[in-house]
Amino acid sequence: MQESQPALADLRQLAEFIQQNTRVPQTISVSRGTSDGAVAMLVPKGYALEDVKPILDAFRTRPERREGTAKLTDMASFTAWVNRHRDDGSVVFCKDNINDPSLLAIIDYDMAGPEQAALTYPRVDDGDDVIDEPGHRARNGKHRAMYTFPKSRVFEAWRNASGKPMDQGEFAAFLEQRLVDVLPPPTSVYADGREESALADPEIRKLIATLDKKLATPGDLARFARGIQITAGRMAKQELNRDTGEATVVYQEEHQGEGADKVKVPNLFLIAIPVLQNDPEAWLIAVHLRYRMAGSSVKWIVELHELERVWERVLAHACQTVEQATTITPLRGWPTAG
Repeated sequence: MQESQPALADLRQLAEFIQQNTRVPQTISVSRGTSDGAVAMLVPKGYALEDVKPILDAFRTRPERREGTAKLTDMASFTAWVNRHRDDGSVVFCKDNINDPSLLAIIDYDMAGPEQAALTYPRVDDGDDVIDEPGHRARNGKHRAMYTFPKSRVFEAWRNASGKPMDQGEFAAFLEQRLVDVLPPPTSVYADGREESALADPEIRKLIATLDKKLATPGDLARFARGIQITAGRMAKQELNRDTGEATVVYQEEHQGEGADKVKVPNLFLIAIPVLQNDPEAWLIAVHLRYRMAGSSVKWIVELHELERVWERVLAHACQTVEQATTITPLRGWPTAG
């Protein structure tokens, strides 16, 4: 009995050795009751199935598919990129959020049509036609380009100043620097000498008529800027003509009782500026000019009128440009994740 114990131990070791070497992954064929079939692998517990695709991909002479997102900085480049790569399934989305607007082109977006239809499309690598099985219209959606509506420096200067109270010196410097953006009120002059507003924007015409405001000219603003520069540092008070609604700020030396300087305050003017970087289009924007008395000093405020409406016009124009250049109608919204 004692002599057989080593033999039994050897037999157990042999059995374990055989078991270990027969527990190998196995491949099996599976079917789901249709003509479709697949090969699956059974992996014993304690074994790992390694993905060999990265190893094989390292030996590719070209990418498996086009992926990545190109970032374009002007509309012409965006539409040129789309036209260079597009096919019948390509789509452009427009995110119309005023705080984060952008255009996104997806070249390999899902093909149009119901899922049950068969699909023919050209193979990228050799040009041969490929007939997909019915229902395979979904595509990867990884070949993309984005245009994020980069703002022009001029527009950013006005937007950053909008609604921000400025003291006299700061405001005068800003106004003189940006005077080149101010547009004379468009007018039509008739043979009899009559002048009539030629403003094409109905909203600005309505604003002027409703509030009974008069548009200031670049000359008016230049004189106004010089006036508040001269009077900077003096005491100020407000005068209001109740018949005309015209406001006047009166500046006076603290120790004087006479010889006060009066500066008439224009309350509305127009600017024509590019909203987007590298965009030749100039957009007409009405600007309110307001002031606030703070004791014996004045705080000046410029405010862009209905900035959301301006942005909507910019987005609508961008979508129209894309459609004209690419024949793709942009979709307002954003794609599913991917």
